[in-house]
Amino acid sequence: MKKYNWRKNFTCFGFKNNQKIKGKLAIKTKETHWQDTEEPIVIPLSIHSNFHSDIDGSFKMQALTSTIQEHVKGKKTILLTEMAHLNVFSLQFHGDRQTALAKSLSDANKLLERFQNTFSGYKLVFWHEYIRNDPSYPLFQEKVLQLYQMDDVFRELLFEDAESTYTPDRAAKFSKKSLFIEKTVEDLIEQCIGALVLANKAYKYSFYPGPSFKAVEYVNKTLLEKNRRLEMINLFITIEKKSYC
Repeated sequence: MKKYNWRKNFTCFGFKNNQKIKGKLAIKTKETHWQDTEEPIVIPLSIHSNFHSDIDGSFKMQALTSTIQEHVKGKKTILLTEMAHLNVFSLQFHGDRQTALAKSLSDANKLLERFQNTFSGYKLVFWHEYIRNDPSYPLFQEKVLQLYQMDDVFRELLFEDAESTYTPDRAAKFSKKSLFIEKTVEDLIEQCIGALVLANKAYKYSFYPGPSFKAVEYVNKTLLEKNRRLEMINLFITIEKKSYC
C-alpha cells in the first residue's frame, strides 16, 4: 500500500560557517485534495520544536512555506503556538507559567525575526491573541472540558497522545513522567480548544510537519459538523542530500 499520494522535490540554499550549502528535500502528504484550494489555511508553528533548528530547520521551513504558497490560493496564516505547549514548558521553570510565557514569547519573536523573509505573504499571529482572546474561546473551552469529563474515548486518546510524546530525550529532561503526562494532557486540551476556534474562524486546513494528535482530530469530528471541521494535513519533509557549493 502506497504511504504517500503526493510528493514534491525542493531545492534551497543557506549558509553555515560562511559556507554556502545546497539542500535537496522531499515533501510528501497522504492527502491531495487541498491543492489549489481557495479556502483559508493555517500553519501552527511550535516555538521550541527541533523542526526549525539550525540550517536543516531553515531548509525545512523554506520548503514548507514555499510549497504552501505555491499550492494554496486562499488566505495563509502562520500561528505562533507560544501557549499551546505552555504547561510542559513551564516545568523548566518550576511550574511558573508567567516566566515560561515570557520566555516563549521572546523565543517566538526571535523566530519571526529569523524567518522574516521566509514568512513573506503570510499573516502572522500569536496564540494568546488569536486563540485565547477570541470571543468563542470560553464556549469551546467549556465544551472540551465537558467532553473530557464525560467521554472515556476522548480521555483515553489524550493520555495515549501524551504518552507518545514522552521520548527518551524528554525522559532525560523530565524525570517525573506522571507530572509530564499530566501537563501534556493540559496542553493537548488547549490545542483541542484551539482547533475549534480556528474552525470557527473558517479555516479549512491546518498544515503540520508530522503526524497530528488523535485527541485533537477526535474533538474536531465529535463537536463540529463535517462541513465546519478543521482538516489536519500532515506534511512529511525530509532532507535527502546536503552539499557545499
